[in-house]
Amino acid sequence: MQVTVPLVTEEQLRNLSGEGERHPYAERLVADRLAAGDSPKLTRRAGALG
Repeated sequence: MQVTVPLVTEEQLRNLSGEGERHPYAERLVADRLAAGDSPKLTRRAGALG
């Protein structure tokens, strides 16, 4: 049986450790919220952990 482990990108590591505890997919979450019409302030919070 072969187990496939998803790779962690540099961007995901940076989000978790270097930019105030951002979600690993913060950029994608923010882009999705902007596309949905949310304000930039709300979209920034969408990518935050916690």
